Amino acid sequence: MSSLPFFTKIAQDGRKVELFLNSYCGEWNVQAQVDGKIQWHGDDEPARITEADRRRYKTPPPREAVLGVRGLLFREPDATAIEEAWARVKAEAEAAQARAAATLEPTGYLFELGCDRGNTWRVLFPDDTDLDVQEKIEERLRTDLIEKHVSLDDVRRIAEETAAEPVEVNLGIYWGYRFDRAGFDRLLALAIDRHADAELTKAVKKTARDSDLREKIARARETGNPIAIESWTEDCDGSADECSTDIIERLAQPDGTITTRRTHTH
Repeated sequence: MSSLPFFTKIAQDGRKVELFLNSYCGEWNVQAQVDGKIQWHGDDEPARITEADRRRYKTPPPREAVLGVRGLLFREPDATAIEEAWARVKAEAEAAQARAAATLEPTGYLFELGCDRGNTWRVLFPDDTDLDVQEKIEERLRTDLIEKHVSLDDVRRIAEETAAEPVEVNLGIYWGYRFDRAGFDRLLALAIDRHADAELTKAVKKTARDSDLREKIARARETGNPIAIESWTEDCDGSADECSTDIIERLAQPDGTITTRRTHTH
């Protein structure tokens, strides 16, 4: 996103002060310029100067200065004008990003099988597409599911069935394909189905674990003795001499609590 100006003023000393709205990695911030020179110090957003701020500095800001941004101080009515302009321009920019993310169609979907680097999935956009808009579109398209649930065999098969464009082999990749929207939709539908299956399996296992835990807590209360829930081994924590491996147990106690017991092996 290009910088959007939202406040300009000629200071009493003749300097031109300009504030711009920027977007970086999903966060909104201010760029401040004085006579065209960028100011880096200070808050990312316009902030009112508090009494705590004044006590923190050896040389506190003058009383008439009520707002600071990027090391610049402002008094009224400029302070209120800056806050109002910042809120208005930020809301307009957020709405524009949301509209673009909802309607912009990517130009392609690229998969590359890495040779001397990792495998990559990339959604392709026009060159001038804002980076934050790209991120929102990728979230909307759920591209992370494809990376997680689609295998290399799936990629090859769907590439052949949808006539995806092969990517020329080079020193960086073994092979790759550029998918159109039809190919991408096939990949995504497969990924969504597998994700749903994985989530269902996870839910079933969690239900079984929770049921088993409740049962063991009940048995511990009935018997008055600890009941083992699970156990595993891990490297010794160093609290015992000549020990390399510890046995760790999770126990249900008669009072309903869960404790952990460590046993050293020799």
